[in-house]
Amino acid sequence: MVMQRVKLDEYISWQIPQLQQQLIAADEIVVSSSGSTGLQKQVIIKKTAFDTSTKLANEYLNAKPGQTWSLLLPVTHIAGVNVLLRAGDLGTEVIDNRQRENYIDADFVSVVPTQIYKALTEDKNLLRHLKNAKAVLVGAAAIKIEIFNQAIESGINLIRTYGMSETCGGCVYEGSPLPGVKLEIKSGIIYLNSPTMASGYLNQPKLWDENFKAGWFKTNDLGQIVKSKLEVIGRSDDVVITGGEKVSISEIDSFLIKTFPTITFKTFAIDDAKWGQIIGLAMDKMDKEVQLSQIIQALLNKFPKYYLPKRFFRVAAMPKTELNKISQGVLLELLSKNELTEISQ
Repeated sequence: MVMQRVKLDEYISWQIPQLQQQLIAADEIVVSSSGSTGLQKQVIIKKTAFDTSTKLANEYLNAKPGQTWSLLLPVTHIAGVNVLLRAGDLGTEVIDNRQRENYIDADFVSVVPTQIYKALTEDKNLLRHLKNAKAVLVGAAAIKIEIFNQAIESGINLIRTYGMSETCGGCVYEGSPLPGVKLEIKSGIIYLNSPTMASGYLNQPKLWDENFKAGWFKTNDLGQIVKSKLEVIGRSDDVVITGGEKVSISEIDSFLIKTFPTITFKTFAIDDAKWGQIIGLAMDKMDKEVQLSQIIQALLNKFPKYYLPKRFFRVAAMPKTELNKISQGVLLELLSKNELTEISQ
């Protein structure tokens, strides 16, 4: 019997009902994952792992046959695939709301933090759609606690999930592993052991072997256990060593976004002969009332001097992945082509 492998990148032109049936019948599904660094990984996931992930999610939500899922995410990514399979597990066709302004309500929805923010700030129809769902899963990136609290107060039954393509998406809900899932923290890094684990990387087998050993997958995320719950602190690859000092660029980003909410910031590491690496800071615009000197002073007031970026850039629009993660890889590519506008101090 010939194994049926579905590479999602080859099925992007398919209509949703046909793609949903194709995924249900597949033996393996290959999902592309790039993350913020731009490193492309083709993740091989056996259908049995997806079946387990699907049942765990639907059981957690107490979903019943005949209930529905709303699709608001790209089907080339793990979150979109999960919505199709979860709906199939309930015996229903997914409700495709990706190109709608007037959303058709469903029992369950899966979103990324950017969509929650959009619903709370500008899209009343989306807010109504999310409030009318029995539950809304949010993942792919960390959601700010103030946005999470605002969503709950607005009437959205929001559930935070943690996972990645390598674990069929979310396998930790509200800080607790789903049944059969194990997690450990070693030297601050999160390790996962799960029945929903992928089988490898189609295009980078050595990278898979480096990160997956004895049933445990080493993530790129930093975490801690607080009151028996997992708290994700940031990414281990967000720690840059410059002049021998460790700098958390996600810590800088979080501070700047909170301090100057009208500007989008992204720090990134730039190779440097003297320092090994230096910190660059890109911003999508300069508020008329905010000067670069104010940003620098705010950083110096908050952090040690070695945290201060050495180069500052302006971009017309911050480059993002399909799941609205800001791409460090694209920023570095733009820098190499001299397509970033450098701002002098």
